[in-house]
Amino acid sequence: MDFIQILRIVQVVLGIGLVIFVHEAGHFIAARICKVQVEVFSLGFGPPLFSWKRRGTIYQIAAVPLGGFVKMLGDEPTQEGRAQARDFDETYLDDKETVLEKRDSELSSKSVGQRFFIYSGGVLMNMAFAVIVFPFLFAAGVPFTKPLIDPAPGGVAWRAGIQPGSTVESVNGREVFEFGHIGTSVALGDTKRVELMVRAPGEEQATRFVLKPENIERYGYFGIHVGVGTEPGASLRISEGSAAWDAGLRTGMRLVDVEGASTALPPLRQVRVREQFGAEIVLNVLDDGEPRTFRVQPDLTTESPRPRLGVHPLRNFILAIRDNPDLEALGLEAEDKVLEVSGHPIYRDGDLAEALIESTEPITFQVDRADNLKRLAMPAGSGEFTRARRLKLFNDIAIGRDFGSTSVAVALGEAGYEAGLRDGDRITHINDRKVENWTAVYDALGEAGTSGSLVGLKIHRTAGDAPGYLELTAQLRTGTLPAYGIFLSQPEYIYQSAGMAEAIRVGIDCSIRFIEDTWLTLKGMVFKSVSTKNMGGIIMISQVSYSVSQQGLAKLLFFLCMLSINLAILNVLPIPVLDGGHLFFLLIEKLKGSPVSDRVLGYSQMVGLVLILSLMVYVTFNDIQRFFL
Repeated sequence: MDFIQILRIVQVVLGIGLVIFVHEAGHFIAARICKVQVEVFSLGFGPPLFSWKRRGTIYQIAAVPLGGFVKMLGDEPTQEGRAQARDFDETYLDDKETVLEKRDSELSSKSVGQRFFIYSGGVLMNMAFAVIVFPFLFAAGVPFTKPLIDPAPGGVAWRAGIQPGSTVESVNGREVFEFGHIGTSVALGDTKRVELMVRAPGEEQATRFVLKPENIERYGYFGIHVGVGTEPGASLRISEGSAAWDAGLRTGMRLVDVEGASTALPPLRQVRVREQFGAEIVLNVLDDGEPRTFRVQPDLTTESPRPRLGVHPLRNFILAIRDNPDLEALGLEAEDKVLEVSGHPIYRDGDLAEALIESTEPITFQVDRADNLKRLAMPAGSGEFTRARRLKLFNDIAIGRDFGSTSVAVALGEAGYEAGLRDGDRITHINDRKVENWTAVYDALGEAGTSGSLVGLKIHRTAGDAPGYLELTAQLRTGTLPAYGIFLSQPEYIYQSAGMAEAIRVGIDCSIRFIEDTWLTLKGMVFKSVSTKNMGGIIMISQVSYSVSQQGLAKLLFFLCMLSINLAILNVLPIPVLDGGHLFFLLIEKLKGSPVSDRVLGYSQMVGLVLILSLMVYVTFNDIQRFFL
């Protein structure tokens, strides 16, 4: 761990501590305003690491940094406790003036309005922190990821015809200025309809799209299936010390193309296509405008986490098709499995582009449609298929992996290849266990044993010189994973307001946005449009804080403002032991003219404590699953 990493960890610890301090300081200040004696001001729970006393208040930092508390005089949980404290004072203190003065400084002696103000002090301070800090951040400039999108093939946005690299200007009428706003606005909006204003690359005017979001079970919320887009001529981001770094590539160089991959594919996808083979990759780049060529040998020092066979599902399953006269004439349909295109077999990513775009042969498809082989060809008189026409045909086909069968694409040099498996083979049995889909393949391989275990395979081969049913034996192994360290830089920019007045407006708008988002998230969890698996605890907060700290202090403070608002909203929920629980009981006291009974208060505190502890266990479990499993 280097000095920079240590510094970021310190920033994260201090940052989270700052948000907690702000909340507890709100209670402290409100108590002082109402002339209530504060006995303890603690950051964290458990035994104090160190403390000091000033003006009757013990200030301490405790061992468990998961919150904090302010203990006020007369903050006994029940009426009986408050009565015992007063009896003690009257019996054992001779100085009646001191007794009266102490009583007057107790929380329980204050009016409902004053106690309401004290218990809401933390929430108010958290809100004030965000409202005050946001304008200064926007005036100075905050780094954000541009709202550029790359629609996932076959997804909602792709089917609507949104082009890769398009800029989303608004979602449901609300302006967006970073990529994260898109997914949040869609997930927390109407699950049946979302309206986007999208500006295509090179266009000056935005186009209106009305889409129907789909439930993305993997993430537990509704979305439109988009990832971060790339700008034309985006620069490379090279991991320091990686194979690409050792080959001489550096961050900032611009990727032109990759030898052996279709130039119709985006440059980074060309890299990923060639990485599939685990061999040398040849990249053509621009270095300060000068063309250069680099040869990158894979790094083979990273051990695979589990034994593997080295096979993958075929990438030949048609997820969806967009409106295209040529595709209609061809007769291609969604859920077809593309076996060949113009005589070229389709096994892995890049094969379809190579066969359809780079070839000049007449276009023919051989597909498996519901276990029936069909040969599709363009009808006579279809005209000349130029490269541009072929490219449009390719772009209107969303192709993905075929998880419904057990046909394989085989990685060179892996255990499966050395055992005799070849591209297109269909595995029928693993250790005499019948497998009919890729879930069964994964399960069977997982049960097969550890590295070095022998696995019996029964396969059906349809290609090659010796088609038929074969039996093979493969030796599972851990081995190494080829790594290259080649990425594209994120489309980031600095959002800076024109002046302080504008910064204040944007800061207030941003605060309102986060308040609404937090409330809509809680509402979505109640009505199950947002999964509770998205909830996170201190592990998630720390991990995200560390991630944003890598983008600079301004972005970390922006995140802390958002965290401060979230803490305020969660604390105002009417759950006993939270601030909202106290406020709820104070409202009842105001309406009925007297506090709730000791029995009701005691049971509610017990229920509230169980709820909070259960929630802490649940979000910690989510964090462990998310980051460690």
